[in-house]
Amino acid sequence: MNKQLCTLLLGVLSLGVNAQQYESTDLENLYQLALQNDSLLNIAVLTEQQSGYAIDGQKGQLLPQINAYFNATAFFDSDEIESTYGGSGTMGNVGINLRQAIYTPAVQAGIAIADKNNESASVLVTKAHEALIYRTTKAYFDVLSTKSLLDNAKANEKALIEYLEITQRRNKAGISSEIDLLQAQARRDQSEVAVINAETAYQLSLDSLQTLSGHEFAKVQPLKVNSFSPQLPVSNTGASWLDAAMKNNRDIQLAGITIEKSKLEVTRAQAGHKPQLSLVARLNQRFNGDVESTATGLPIEANESLTSGEVALVMNVPIYSGSTLSAFVDIANTELDIAYQIQEESRRQTYQNVRFAVRQAESAKMQIDAFEKTVSSQSKALVSVQRGYELGARNMSEVLDATRDYYASESELFNAYFTFIESALLIKFLAGEISEQDITALNASIVNTKTIQNTKVNEVTNG
Repeated sequence: MNKQLCTLLLGVLSLGVNAQQYESTDLENLYQLALQNDSLLNIAVLTEQQSGYAIDGQKGQLLPQINAYFNATAFFDSDEIESTYGGSGTMGNVGINLRQAIYTPAVQAGIAIADKNNESASVLVTKAHEALIYRTTKAYFDVLSTKSLLDNAKANEKALIEYLEITQRRNKAGISSEIDLLQAQARRDQSEVAVINAETAYQLSLDSLQTLSGHEFAKVQPLKVNSFSPQLPVSNTGASWLDAAMKNNRDIQLAGITIEKSKLEVTRAQAGHKPQLSLVARLNQRFNGDVESTATGLPIEANESLTSGEVALVMNVPIYSGSTLSAFVDIANTELDIAYQIQEESRRQTYQNVRFAVRQAESAKMQIDAFEKTVSSQSKALVSVQRGYELGARNMSEVLDATRDYYASESELFNAYFTFIESALLIKFLAGEISEQDITALNASIVNTKTIQNTKVNEVTNG
Protein backbone atom coordinates (compact mmCIF):
# COMPACT_ATOMS: atom_id res chain seq x y z
CA MET A 1 0.00 0.00 0.00
CA ASN A 2 2.80 2.43 0.94
CA LYS A 3 4.65 1.52 -2.26
CA GLN A 4 1.57 2.27 -4.35
CA LEU A 5 1.07 5.61 -2.59
CA CYS A 6 4.69 6.63 -3.18
CA THR A 7 4.39 5.69 -6.85
CA LEU A 8 1.22 7.78 -7.16
CA LEU A 9 2.83 10.79 -5.48
CA LEU A 10 5.88 10.55 -7.71
CA GLY A 11 3.62 10.42 -10.75
CA VAL A 12 1.75 13.55 -9.66
CA LEU A 13 4.98 15.42 -8.95
CA SER A 14 6.36 14.34 -12.31
CA LEU A 15 3.30 15.72 -14.07
CA GLY A 16 3.67 18.99 -12.20
CA VAL A 17 7.29 19.33 -13.27
CA ASN A 18 6.68 18.36 -16.87
CA ALA A 19 3.83 20.85 -17.15
CA GLN A 20 6.43 23.63 -16.86
CA GLN A 21 8.69 22.16 -19.51
CA TYR A 22 8.87 22.83 -23.21
CA GLU A 23 8.24 19.70 -25.25
CA SER A 24 11.57 19.70 -27.08
CA THR A 25 14.11 21.89 -28.81
CA ASP A 26 16.55 21.80 -31.66
CA LEU A 27 20.05 23.25 -31.52
CA GLU A 28 19.31 26.59 -33.17
CA ASN A 29 16.34 27.31 -30.93
CA LEU A 30 18.39 26.45 -27.84
CA TYR A 31 21.14 28.81 -28.99
CA GLN A 32 18.71 31.70 -29.54
CA LEU A 33 17.33 31.24 -26.04
CA ALA A 34 20.83 31.06 -24.57
CA LEU A 35 21.86 34.16 -26.54
CA GLN A 36 19.08 36.15 -24.91
CA ASN A 37 19.53 34.78 -21.40
CA ASP A 38 23.21 33.99 -20.91
CA SER A 39 24.50 35.94 -17.93
CA LEU A 40 28.19 35.51 -18.83
CA LEU A 41 27.67 37.14 -22.23
CA ASN A 42 25.61 39.92 -20.66
CA ILE A 43 28.35 40.57 -18.10
CA ALA A 44 30.93 40.84 -20.89
CA VAL A 45 28.74 43.31 -22.81
CA LEU A 46 28.17 45.46 -19.71
CA THR A 47 31.89 45.40 -18.95
CA GLU A 48 32.59 46.71 -22.45
CA GLN A 49 30.10 49.53 -21.90
CA GLN A 50 31.72 50.32 -18.56
CA SER A 51 35.16 50.53 -20.16
CA GLY A 52 33.76 52.99 -22.71
CA TYR A 53 32.58 55.22 -19.89
CA ALA A 54 36.04 54.99 -18.33
CA ILE A 55 37.55 56.43 -21.54
CA ASP A 56 35.22 59.41 -21.30
CA GLY A 57 36.21 59.86 -17.67
CA GLN A 58 39.91 59.90 -18.52
CA LYS A 59 39.50 62.29 -21.45
CA GLY A 60 37.48 64.61 -19.24
CA GLN A 61 40.65 65.45 -17.33
CA LEU A 62 41.99 67.21 -20.43
CA LEU A 63 38.93 69.44 -20.74
CA PRO A 64 38.52 72.74 -18.85
CA GLN A 65 37.54 72.30 -15.21
CA ILE A 66 35.17 75.15 -14.30
CA ASN A 67 33.73 75.72 -10.83
CA ALA A 68 31.62 78.51 -9.37
CA TYR A 69 31.82 79.59 -5.73
CA PHE A 70 30.10 81.89 -3.26
CA ASN A 71 30.88 82.89 0.30
CA ALA A 72 29.57 85.37 2.88
CA THR A 73 31.63 86.44 5.90
CA ALA A 74 30.82 88.37 9.05
CA PHE A 75 33.77 90.25 10.63
CA PHE A 76 34.16 91.36 14.28
CA ASP A 77 36.96 93.74 15.18
CA SER A 78 38.89 92.60 12.11
CA ASP A 79 41.75 94.40 10.39
CA GLU A 80 40.18 93.28 7.12
CA ILE A 81 37.72 96.15 7.69
CA GLU A 82 39.99 98.77 9.25
CA SER A 83 43.70 98.12 9.52
CA THR A 84 44.43 100.42 12.49
CA TYR A 85 41.69 99.74 15.03
CA GLY A 86 39.76 97.02 13.36
CA GLY A 87 36.16 97.00 12.31
CA SER A 88 33.01 94.94 12.09
CA GLY A 89 30.64 94.19 9.23
CA THR A 90 29.79 91.76 6.45
CA MET A 91 31.41 90.91 3.14
CA GLY A 92 30.61 88.46 0.33
CA ASN A 93 32.36 86.99 -2.71
CA VAL A 94 31.03 85.26 -5.79
CA GLY A 95 33.19 84.05 -8.64
CA ILE A 96 34.29 81.38 -11.04
CA ASN A 97 37.48 79.29 -11.28
CA LEU A 98 38.91 77.67 -14.39
CA ARG A 99 41.73 75.17 -14.73
CA GLN A 100 42.92 73.86 -18.10
CA ALA A 101 45.51 71.11 -18.29
CA ILE A 102 48.23 71.89 -20.85
CA TYR A 103 50.94 69.30 -20.27
CA THR A 104 49.91 66.25 -18.22
CA PRO A 105 51.75 63.12 -19.45
CA ALA A 106 50.20 60.91 -16.76
CA VAL A 107 46.69 61.80 -17.93
CA GLN A 108 47.62 61.09 -21.56
CA ALA A 109 48.93 57.66 -20.54
CA GLY A 110 45.75 57.07 -18.54
CA ILE A 111 43.63 57.70 -21.64
CA ALA A 112 45.71 55.21 -23.63
CA ILE A 113 45.32 52.66 -20.83
CA ALA A 114 41.55 53.17 -20.82
CA ASP A 115 41.54 52.55 -24.59
CA LYS A 116 43.39 49.27 -24.04
CA ASN A 117 40.91 48.28 -21.34
CA ASN A 118 38.11 48.91 -23.82
CA GLU A 119 39.90 46.88 -26.48
CA SER A 120 40.34 44.04 -24.00
CA ALA A 121 36.66 44.20 -23.05
CA SER A 122 35.70 44.02 -26.73
CA VAL A 123 37.77 40.86 -27.18
CA LEU A 124 36.13 39.42 -24.05
CA VAL A 125 32.70 40.02 -25.59
CA THR A 126 33.80 38.17 -28.73
CA LYS A 127 35.20 35.34 -26.62
CA ALA A 128 32.02 35.14 -24.52
CA HIS A 129 29.92 34.95 -27.69
CA GLU A 130 32.10 32.22 -29.17
CA ALA A 131 32.16 30.38 -25.85
CA LEU A 132 28.36 30.50 -25.76
CA ILE A 133 28.21 28.84 -29.18
CA TYR A 134 30.56 26.10 -27.99
CA ARG A 135 28.81 25.66 -24.62
CA THR A 136 25.42 25.44 -26.33
CA THR A 137 26.49 22.78 -28.81
CA LYS A 138 28.35 20.83 -26.13
CA ALA A 139 25.36 20.89 -23.79
CA TYR A 140 23.04 19.84 -26.63
CA PHE A 141 25.19 16.92 -27.73
CA ASP A 142 25.81 15.90 -24.12
CA VAL A 143 22.05 15.40 -23.90
CA LEU A 144 22.09 13.34 -27.11
CA SER A 145 25.03 11.31 -25.80
CA THR A 146 23.35 10.47 -22.51
CA LYS A 147 20.09 9.78 -24.35
CA SER A 148 21.82 7.25 -26.60
CA LEU A 149 23.30 5.57 -23.53
CA LEU A 150 19.84 5.48 -21.94
CA ASP A 151 18.23 4.03 -25.07
CA ASN A 152 20.90 1.35 -25.30
CA ALA A 153 20.55 0.57 -21.60
CA LYS A 154 16.78 0.17 -21.99
CA ALA A 155 17.15 -1.93 -25.13
CA ASN A 156 19.69 -4.14 -23.36
CA GLU A 157 17.37 -4.44 -20.36
CA LYS A 158 14.45 -5.42 -22.61
CA ALA A 159 16.54 -8.07 -24.34
CA LEU A 160 17.76 -9.47 -21.02
CA ILE A 161 14.20 -9.60 -19.70
CA GLU A 162 13.21 -11.67 -22.73
CA TYR A 163 16.19 -13.96 -22.24
CA LEU A 164 15.31 -14.36 -18.58
CA GLU A 165 11.74 -15.35 -19.47
CA ILE A 166 12.99 -17.82 -22.09
CA THR A 167 15.48 -19.29 -19.62
CA GLN A 168 12.78 -19.62 -16.98
CA ARG A 169 10.55 -21.54 -19.39
CA ARG A 170 13.44 -23.73 -20.54
CA ASN A 171 14.43 -24.37 -16.93
CA LYS A 172 10.91 -25.50 -16.06
CA ALA A 173 10.96 -27.78 -19.08
CA GLY A 174 14.26 -29.22 -17.92
CA ILE A 175 16.27 -28.19 -20.98
CA SER A 176 18.19 -25.38 -19.28
CA SER A 177 20.43 -25.55 -16.25
CA GLU A 178 20.04 -23.67 -12.98
CA ILE A 179 23.31 -21.88 -13.72
CA ASP A 180 21.86 -20.43 -16.94
CA LEU A 181 18.86 -19.17 -14.97
CA LEU A 182 21.02 -17.54 -12.31
CA GLN A 183 23.22 -15.89 -14.93
CA ALA A 184 20.21 -14.55 -16.80
CA GLN A 185 18.73 -13.18 -13.56
CA ALA A 186 22.03 -11.54 -12.55
CA ARG A 187 22.45 -9.87 -15.94
CA ARG A 188 18.86 -8.67 -15.86
CA ASP A 189 19.42 -7.12 -12.39
CA GLN A 190 22.59 -5.44 -13.61
CA SER A 191 20.74 -3.98 -16.59
CA GLU A 192 18.16 -2.43 -14.27
CA VAL A 193 20.92 -0.60 -12.37
CA ALA A 194 22.44 0.52 -15.69
CA VAL A 195 19.10 2.02 -16.75
CA ILE A 196 18.77 3.91 -13.47
CA ASN A 197 22.27 5.35 -13.83
CA ALA A 198 21.69 6.26 -17.47
CA GLU A 199 18.36 7.92 -16.64
CA THR A 200 20.04 10.02 -13.94
CA ALA A 201 22.81 11.12 -16.31
CA TYR A 202 20.22 12.01 -18.95
CA GLN A 203 18.17 14.15 -16.56
CA LEU A 204 21.29 15.92 -15.35
CA SER A 205 22.25 16.77 -18.92
CA LEU A 206 18.75 18.18 -19.51
CA ASP A 207 19.18 20.29 -16.37
CA SER A 208 22.26 21.87 -17.93
CA LEU A 209 20.05 23.20 -20.73
CA GLN A 210 17.99 25.05 -18.13
CA THR A 211 21.15 26.61 -16.70
CA LEU A 212 22.19 27.64 -20.19
CA SER A 213 18.90 29.00 -21.56
CA GLY A 214 16.68 29.64 -18.54
CA HIS A 215 14.11 27.14 -19.86
CA GLU A 216 13.47 23.46 -19.17
CA PHE A 217 13.08 20.88 -21.92
CA ALA A 218 11.76 17.32 -21.83
CA LYS A 219 14.05 16.25 -24.69
CA VAL A 220 16.07 17.46 -27.66
CA GLN A 221 15.78 16.54 -31.31
CA PRO A 222 18.14 13.69 -32.34
CA LEU A 223 21.00 13.72 -34.81
CA LYS A 224 20.61 12.23 -38.29
CA VAL A 225 23.34 9.69 -37.68
CA ASN A 226 22.70 7.74 -40.88
CA SER A 227 23.20 10.82 -43.07
CA PHE A 228 25.84 12.52 -40.94
CA SER A 229 29.27 12.41 -42.52
CA PRO A 230 32.11 13.43 -40.19
CA GLN A 231 34.59 15.73 -41.94
CA LEU A 232 37.57 17.29 -40.23
CA PRO A 233 37.24 21.10 -40.28
CA VAL A 234 39.61 23.32 -42.27
CA SER A 235 40.73 26.75 -41.09
CA ASN A 236 39.34 29.77 -42.93
CA THR A 237 42.84 31.21 -43.05
CA GLY A 238 44.15 28.30 -45.09
CA ALA A 239 46.84 27.74 -42.47
CA SER A 240 47.12 24.88 -40.04
CA TRP A 241 44.94 24.99 -36.96
CA LEU A 242 47.99 25.56 -34.79
CA ASP A 243 49.07 28.60 -36.81
CA ALA A 244 45.51 29.94 -36.88
CA ALA A 245 45.17 29.53 -33.12
CA MET A 246 48.51 31.22 -32.40
CA LYS A 247 47.18 34.26 -34.28
CA ASN A 248 43.47 34.34 -33.42
CA ASN A 249 43.07 32.60 -30.08
CA ARG A 250 41.27 35.02 -27.79
CA ASP A 251 43.38 34.27 -24.71
CA ILE A 252 46.57 34.98 -26.66
CA GLN A 253 45.04 38.20 -28.00
CA LEU A 254 44.06 39.25 -24.50
CA ALA A 255 47.57 38.51 -23.25
CA GLY A 256 48.99 40.70 -26.04
CA ILE A 257 46.68 43.57 -25.09
CA THR A 258 47.73 43.15 -21.46
CA ILE A 259 51.38 43.56 -22.48
CA GLU A 260 50.59 46.78 -24.35
CA LYS A 261 48.61 48.03 -21.38
CA SER A 262 51.49 47.18 -19.02
CA LYS A 263 53.88 49.20 -21.16
CA LEU A 264 51.53 52.15 -20.87
CA GLU A 265 51.44 51.64 -17.10
CA VAL A 266 55.23 51.96 -17.09
CA THR A 267 54.90 55.18 -19.08
CA ARG A 268 52.33 56.52 -16.63
CA ALA A 269 54.51 55.65 -13.66
CA GLN A 270 57.52 57.36 -15.26
CA ALA A 271 55.35 60.42 -15.92
CA GLY A 272 55.33 60.99 -12.18
CA HIS A 273 58.88 62.36 -12.54
CA LYS A 274 57.82 64.89 -15.18
CA PRO A 275 56.45 68.42 -14.66
CA GLN A 276 52.79 69.27 -15.17
CA LEU A 277 51.64 72.55 -16.67
CA SER A 278 48.17 74.05 -16.25
CA LEU A 279 46.41 77.31 -17.01
CA VAL A 280 44.52 78.74 -14.02
CA ALA A 281 42.07 81.66 -14.19
CA ARG A 282 39.75 83.27 -11.66
CA LEU A 283 37.10 85.99 -11.82
CA ASN A 284 35.83 87.32 -8.47
CA GLN A 285 33.05 89.74 -7.55
CA ARG A 286 33.24 91.17 -4.04
CA PHE A 287 30.24 92.62 -2.17
CA ASN A 288 30.58 94.74 0.99
CA GLY A 289 27.79 95.23 3.48
CA ASP A 290 27.54 97.81 6.31
CA VAL A 291 30.86 98.11 8.11
CA GLU A 292 31.92 100.30 11.03
CA SER A 293 35.04 101.11 13.01
CA THR A 294 35.51 99.28 16.26
CA ALA A 295 37.12 102.33 17.90
CA THR A 296 34.56 105.00 16.96
CA GLY A 297 31.52 102.96 15.97
CA LEU A 298 31.19 105.19 12.90
CA PRO A 299 30.45 103.76 9.43
CA ILE A 300 33.46 103.19 7.22
CA GLU A 301 33.28 104.23 3.63
CA ALA A 302 33.76 101.19 1.38
CA ASN A 303 33.19 100.37 -2.25
CA GLU A 304 29.91 98.60 -2.83
CA SER A 305 31.61 96.05 -5.02
CA LEU A 306 35.00 95.16 -6.39
CA THR A 307 35.59 93.01 -9.44
CA SER A 308 38.95 91.30 -9.80
CA GLY A 309 40.45 88.64 -12.05
CA GLU A 310 43.67 86.77 -12.52
CA VAL A 311 45.23 84.39 -15.03
CA ALA A 312 48.28 82.26 -14.32
CA LEU A 313 50.36 79.43 -15.72
CA VAL A 314 51.08 76.91 -12.98
CA MET A 315 53.84 74.35 -13.27
CA ASN A 316 54.32 71.59 -10.72
CA VAL A 317 57.77 70.03 -10.83
CA PRO A 318 58.31 66.92 -8.67
CA ILE A 319 61.64 67.20 -6.83
CA TYR A 320 61.55 64.62 -4.06
CA SER A 321 58.80 62.28 -2.87
CA GLY A 322 60.80 59.68 -1.02
CA SER A 323 60.95 56.45 -3.03
CA THR A 324 57.28 56.51 -3.99
CA LEU A 325 57.63 57.37 -7.68
CA SER A 326 60.57 54.99 -8.18
CA ALA A 327 58.62 52.23 -6.48
CA PHE A 328 55.67 52.83 -8.83
CA VAL A 329 57.99 52.48 -11.83
CA ASP A 330 59.46 49.26 -10.45
CA ILE A 331 55.98 47.87 -9.83
CA ALA A 332 54.90 48.72 -13.39
CA ASN A 333 58.02 47.07 -14.86
CA THR A 334 57.34 43.94 -12.81
CA GLU A 335 53.76 43.87 -14.05
CA LEU A 336 55.11 44.03 -17.60
CA ASP A 337 57.38 41.04 -16.95
CA ILE A 338 54.40 39.14 -15.54
CA ALA A 339 52.33 40.01 -18.63
CA TYR A 340 55.02 38.51 -20.88
CA GLN A 341 55.00 35.32 -18.82
CA ILE A 342 51.20 35.11 -19.01
CA GLN A 343 51.37 35.49 -22.79
CA GLU A 344 53.91 32.68 -23.04
CA GLU A 345 51.76 30.44 -20.83
CA SER A 346 48.70 31.24 -22.96
CA ARG A 347 50.59 30.29 -26.12
CA ARG A 348 51.79 27.01 -24.65
CA GLN A 349 48.37 26.12 -23.25
CA THR A 350 46.68 26.96 -26.54
CA TYR A 351 49.23 24.88 -28.44
CA GLN A 352 48.55 21.91 -26.19
CA ASN A 353 44.77 22.32 -26.32
CA VAL A 354 44.67 22.61 -30.11
CA ARG A 355 46.86 19.54 -30.59
CA PHE A 356 44.67 17.62 -28.13
CA ALA A 357 41.46 18.66 -29.91
CA VAL A 358 42.87 17.84 -33.36
CA ARG A 359 44.10 14.42 -32.22
CA GLN A 360 40.80 13.72 -30.51
CA ALA A 361 38.83 14.66 -33.63
CA GLU A 362 41.04 12.51 -35.83
CA SER A 363 40.74 9.61 -33.40
CA ALA A 364 36.96 9.97 -33.15
CA LYS A 365 36.64 9.96 -36.95
CA MET A 366 38.61 6.73 -37.17
CA GLN A 367 36.61 5.27 -34.28
CA ILE A 368 33.36 6.04 -36.11
CA ASP A 369 34.54 3.99 -39.09
CA ALA A 370 35.75 1.18 -36.82
CA PHE A 371 32.66 1.08 -34.60
CA GLU A 372 30.31 1.06 -37.59
CA LYS A 373 32.01 -2.15 -38.69
CA THR A 374 32.01 -3.42 -35.11
CA VAL A 375 28.26 -2.83 -34.69
CA SER A 376 27.58 -4.68 -37.94
CA SER A 377 29.75 -7.64 -36.98
CA GLN A 378 28.43 -7.73 -33.39
CA SER A 379 24.86 -7.77 -34.73
CA LYS A 380 25.65 -10.73 -36.93
CA ALA A 381 27.47 -12.46 -34.09
CA LEU A 382 24.49 -11.97 -31.76
CA VAL A 383 22.10 -13.49 -34.29
CA SER A 384 24.45 -16.42 -34.76
CA VAL A 385 24.80 -17.05 -31.02
CA GLN A 386 21.02 -16.82 -30.56
CA ARG A 387 20.47 -19.45 -33.22
CA GLY A 388 23.18 -21.62 -31.72
CA TYR A 389 21.49 -21.35 -28.33
CA GLU A 390 18.16 -22.35 -29.81
CA LEU A 391 19.83 -25.42 -31.32
CA GLY A 392 21.63 -26.24 -28.08
CA ALA A 393 25.11 -25.48 -29.43
CA ARG A 394 25.51 -22.34 -27.30
CA ASN A 395 24.80 -21.65 -23.65
CA MET A 396 23.04 -18.71 -22.04
CA SER A 397 26.30 -17.14 -20.89
CA GLU A 398 27.42 -16.78 -24.50
CA VAL A 399 24.09 -15.24 -25.48
CA LEU A 400 24.32 -12.72 -22.66
CA ASP A 401 27.91 -11.84 -23.56
CA ALA A 402 27.00 -11.35 -27.21
CA THR A 403 24.06 -9.13 -26.24
CA ARG A 404 26.25 -7.03 -23.96
CA ASP A 405 28.93 -6.66 -26.63
CA TYR A 406 26.41 -5.58 -29.26
CA TYR A 407 24.87 -2.81 -27.18
CA ALA A 408 28.27 -1.74 -25.89
CA SER A 409 29.60 -1.30 -29.43
CA GLU A 410 26.47 0.65 -30.39
CA SER A 411 26.99 2.98 -27.42
CA GLU A 412 30.62 3.46 -28.36
CA LEU A 413 29.61 4.33 -31.93
CA PHE A 414 27.23 7.06 -30.77
CA ASN A 415 29.80 8.33 -28.30
CA ALA A 416 32.35 8.57 -31.12
CA TYR A 417 29.93 10.68 -33.17
CA PHE A 418 29.39 13.16 -30.36
CA THR A 419 33.07 13.22 -29.41
CA PHE A 420 33.95 14.08 -33.01
CA ILE A 421 31.44 16.95 -33.14
CA GLU A 422 32.58 18.41 -29.83
CA SER A 423 36.26 18.10 -30.77
CA ALA A 424 35.74 19.75 -34.17
CA LEU A 425 33.94 22.66 -32.51
CA LEU A 426 36.62 22.92 -29.83
CA ILE A 427 39.26 23.26 -32.56
CA LYS A 428 37.33 26.14 -34.11
CA PHE A 429 36.75 27.76 -30.73
CA LEU A 430 40.43 27.64 -29.81
CA ALA A 431 41.35 29.15 -33.18
CA GLY A 432 38.75 31.92 -32.88
CA GLU A 433 36.78 30.68 -35.91
CA ILE A 434 33.65 29.24 -34.34
CA SER A 435 30.51 31.10 -35.45
CA GLU A 436 26.74 30.95 -35.67
CA GLN A 437 27.14 29.28 -39.06
CA ASP A 438 28.31 26.19 -37.20
CA ILE A 439 25.04 26.20 -35.26
CA THR A 440 23.08 26.45 -38.52
CA ALA A 441 25.10 23.71 -40.21
CA LEU A 442 24.73 21.32 -37.28
CA ASN A 443 21.05 22.10 -36.92
CA ALA A 444 20.58 20.91 -40.51
CA SER A 445 21.68 17.48 -39.26
CA ILE A 446 19.02 17.46 -36.54
CA VAL A 447 15.91 15.31 -37.02
CA ASN A 448 12.81 17.40 -36.41
CA THR A 449 10.63 14.53 -35.27
CA LYS A 450 8.05 16.93 -33.85
CA THR A 451 7.22 20.57 -34.31
CA ILE A 452 9.08 22.59 -31.74
CA GLN A 453 6.84 24.76 -29.65
CA ASN A 454 7.10 28.34 -30.87
CA THR A 455 6.40 29.84 -27.47
CA LYS A 456 10.16 29.42 -27.07
CA VAL A 457 11.92 32.48 -28.53
CA ASN A 458 8.76 34.49 -29.21
CA GLU A 459 7.77 34.44 -25.54
CA VAL A 460 11.19 35.68 -24.53
CA THR A 461 11.26 38.35 -27.25
CA ASN A 462 7.76 39.63 -26.61
CA GLY A 463 7.99 39.32 -22.84
